[in-house]
Amino acid sequence: MGKKSVQKLFVSVFMVMIVILSVLAVAFGLYAISDAERGITVAMRQELDRSIRQLEKDFGSISSFNRDIVANDTDFLILSLPRCTDAQRVVSEYNIRRIVLSRTPSYSATFIIDCVHDRALFFFGADMDYLTPAEKMDSKNVMQALVSEMPESEYGMWKMLECNGHVLAYHVNASRSLYLCSVVDLNEYLEYNQPALEQTYGEIVVYQDGKAIVNASALESRGLCTEDLNRAKTAQGMQICNMFVYTEPIDFLHAGISLITPVSAIVSSLMPQISFFVTLILLINIVTLLCYRFLKRVLCFPLQEIAAMSQHLEDSVCPEEIQAKDKDTYVEFDQIRNALNNLLNQKVELELAKQKKEMAEEHAMLQYYQLQTRSHFFLNCLKSLYSMSEIGETGKMQMMISAFSAHMRYIFMDTLSLITLKEELKEVSDYHKIISADFPRPFLLYNDVPNELQTCRVPGLLLQTLLENTYKHNGKNSGTLLFQIAASKVETEGKTYLRIHVTDNGAGYTPQAINELNAEPVGDFDQYNVGINNLKRRMKIIFQGDGHIAFYNAPNCGAVTVIYLPFISEEARTERNPK
Repeated sequence: MGKKSVQKLFVSVFMVMIVILSVLAVAFGLYAISDAERGITVAMRQELDRSIRQLEKDFGSISSFNRDIVANDTDFLILSLPRCTDAQRVVSEYNIRRIVLSRTPSYSATFIIDCVHDRALFFFGADMDYLTPAEKMDSKNVMQALVSEMPESEYGMWKMLECNGHVLAYHVNASRSLYLCSVVDLNEYLEYNQPALEQTYGEIVVYQDGKAIVNASALESRGLCTEDLNRAKTAQGMQICNMFVYTEPIDFLHAGISLITPVSAIVSSLMPQISFFVTLILLINIVTLLCYRFLKRVLCFPLQEIAAMSQHLEDSVCPEEIQAKDKDTYVEFDQIRNALNNLLNQKVELELAKQKKEMAEEHAMLQYYQLQTRSHFFLNCLKSLYSMSEIGETGKMQMMISAFSAHMRYIFMDTLSLITLKEELKEVSDYHKIISADFPRPFLLYNDVPNELQTCRVPGLLLQTLLENTYKHNGKNSGTLLFQIAASKVETEGKTYLRIHVTDNGAGYTPQAINELNAEPVGDFDQYNVGINNLKRRMKIIFQGDGHIAFYNAPNCGAVTVIYLPFISEEARTERNPK
């Protein structure tokens, strides 16, 4: 069998290397491009899902606000009375107008309709200025006709209608003959909330009952129909007519929303990756050829000499045997032999050093395992702060340390002293930040206390105790937990009181708990309801029995606490603050 040429073998190896590297580069490029395409489609899905979640959140906020107004707002209940006086109506309408104006988004409108007296209040957001005054009145008349014919079973549900070329979603709640109706212009809402989505990924289409109701022109221009959108929903996104379509249902509107993106737009976004990998393949081939030319000149000439010396190395059992051989005629060979001997000696030394290092590492690891202990329970807060520091949540750490410090400073103050309501609200906010960090469900704090009442004097730890009860008894449920604080100045029996109204949307009190909480505390020590009974005792001492507190459940579920305290302003604090 003939001998093969080393030079030819060298060339063959480099040719195979070029082919393999090119194939790998192409495979990797195709995979990377495919992965980038998947990333874009996933981003589209995530963006659409985010948009739907935002829509559900915004509409849910409007629904929750409407339900709360209808169920709990005193002014709304007064307006719903059939014998409401004009004086009561003026004050209640003023209060309702102030609240509704602050809670009506720019893309929506709110109607308060009294069908019995044929009266209506309506408020339009800034983005609905495209309606003329006459169109606004027409809208009011349309909504008045709708609510008067709406069956009670549809109260609290979102419905849709088309008016003046715009798609409107409306939500109705009622108390007696008084209706609270919120209307959202879907066209304005999508324009207000989804500019980034449409500009980056394509166009949004909303459809219902087999008909496109928002941006129908986009559907027609793309040559698609609502059946295509339904198929995309079933397939979790698909390519139809050179368009990528992703569809999700909007359950509470009984409609669907689709994102339509041209495939050409996706390809255009992938052009940087495609160009990069084509350039990479060319560079790999050029560099490989240059390396071949260089290595051929460097390696092929001394290859035979190295092979001969390698044979001596293979025949030798140890470096000493090579050294014992006669010296070669050529100085270069002696230099190679000496270098190889030194290399073998260094290899032995390195192996010994490596073994020693591995033994030292194993010994250190054993010591570490012996010294490793579990943290005690009281270090959990430090562990949480340390975890935050590892992921760089410096702001969250500073917030938690500041809130915890303020909370500790606050709870050690004199509990018989009066403080401003503003200070108590600050403590509630600090305590809310601390407990929200590890609370298993979203926990929102809403403060609706007017600025002019925040200087009133109240006992310390007044609201913090109620917040702690809500936190303690509603942790196992799901959904967002809302804790709301409101305050007002009231006159009763010739005296002026500060009325504080505290509500949550939790599970509420049990009948037994309501009886126990509304009962007067007996003795000086308690086994249950310690915080509430302690608050009652302090109120009794500070206000000489002139403070009152009551507990009950709201009609729509949730705990309600109403507190009446003698109205003590900042100016009168020196006279009423106990020594």
